[in-house]
Formats: sequence, structure tokens, C-alpha cells
Amino acid sequence: PAVWDLASGLVEDVGKRSQNSKLFSASDGSQTSLMVSNLHYQPRPGEWEPQDLNFQVNGDYQEVGRHWFRTRVSDEGIEVLESANNIGIQWEFSGLNVDGHCARCSIGGVEWSYEVGPRRLKLSGTVRTPQGLRTYSFPYQPLGDASDFTIIDGNAVADGLFVAAPFIIGNNEQQYIIPSGWVLQSSQLTFTFDDSILPPEAYPYIIDPTTTFQPDSAGIDTMINSPNPTTNYGTSTETSVGDGNTAASGAHRGIIKFDVSSIDSADIVSA
Repeated sequence: PAVWDLASGLVEDVGKRSQNSKLFSASDGSQTSLMVSNLHYQPRPGEWEPQDLNFQVNGDYQEVGRHWFRTRVSDEGIEVLESANNIGIQWEFSGLNVDGHCARCSIGGVEWSYEVGPRRLKLSGTVRTPQGLRTYSFPYQPLGDASDFTIIDGNAVADGLFVAAPFIIGNNEQQYIIPSGWVLQSSQLTFTFDDSILPPEAYPYIIDPTTTFQPDSAGIDTMINSPNPTTNYGTSTETSVGDGNTAASGAHRGIIKFDVSSIDSADIVSA
């Protein structure tokens, strides 16, 4: 959980909490709002509580329960379920050990880590020694009402779920694309990569795919850019802002919708 450095003497108005905001009052009558995506989760209708992304023991599971989606580690692997829409997925990883908000294991010379974040379950694999030509497989099972994945431009896409195409981040701060992206094979996402193409300074490198819940009405974001005016970027995990140096690179603008329902017309918002 993040720690926010707020001025002393501020008192939170708990009744004004929303999913993405807190409201504080000072002794002089002024008010300060803190707005951060998915700041709270809703344990009961109409109630909001601070999120806690750390795993806790819950029977036979290690579970992140104080969150807007549940993340659970068991002998079968790690699962995420967004209960509001009953959509989720189980990744069939064995031997995961929990530490704080991360679950880790080592398989076939790769150090894998699942990290719970505000909107995603981030998987990364650290490779310290060359593996050569190798296919990586990730068995999974849809949970609840989740549909199965389809592959779009190398990304794995389902209703409410998005797994960005994997790529390589070298220790030399270079990014290496995996041309095939994800390949779907009988309830497994796979990709093949030959790390013999990497220079020595790229080691150790990171394999980086991430499971993301797509924004709903509580948090909507996309982007537009002038070279591709009709492209829908609603499933993208990144947004770009700025103007390129050439007409081909064009202008990029991010579009983000915030929930400001907790801010009254008479409130003062101070930065």
C-alpha cells in the first residue's frame, strides 16, 4: 500500500470516500482531495475501505482480499477474480512462495514473480544465463463468467481481461520484441524466443507479460494519435502524450475519465 504525505491536522470524511478518492477537512474549513486510481475497495455496497495488496493466510490459501479483485495462491497456482463481474483466470503455476504482495518461484532456470497491482497481476521472469531457443508455456483456466482468450495483434484478449504480448527488457535498458506475441494452444498461452540474439550486456533480462483487468465505468482510459485517427486503443495497457518530431510520428493524446462524484461544488481542491 502507498503511504501518502499529507499535511498534519487533516481529518478524513470517511463518508465521502469513493473508489478513487479521499476527502480531508482542515480546521480552517478548507478541504483537500486525494485522487488515485483504485484507492479503495468495496467490501459491502455503499462502503469503501483502503486497499491492502499484501497476501494474508485464509484457510488453505494465501489471499489478497482487501482489494477490488481477489488474488489467491494455492497448490493449483494463482488466480485473480473480479467478483463484481464474476470474471477471472487461474494461472497454473506450482510451487509459488508468497512474500508481501508478490508470489515467486523458480522453474527451468527462470525466476518468476507475480506482483499484485491496482489493476493487474504483473508477471515477470528473470533470466540470468542463456536459454537458447525455448518455448514458454502458461497453462490457465478461465474463472467465473470469463470467456476464453482470442489473440489480437499478439495480445491475449477476453471480455474484461487483457494479457499484453510478452517482450524482453534487457539489463542494457533495451527492449526486444517477440515477433509472434502470444500463441494459443489448448488452454495454454505460449511464446517462443531465442535469446542467442541478445548481446552479453542484456543479461540478466526480464520476460514481461501482465494480466490486466480492463477499465469499467469506474475508470476509463484510452488514447488517440494523429497518424491513426480511427484506431481504437481501448485495450492498450499504455498511453502516450506528446508531439513527435515528424508528421509520421504525429501528436498523441491520452484520454482519462475520473470519478469526481465525491467532490461537492463548494469544495476547494488543493494540490
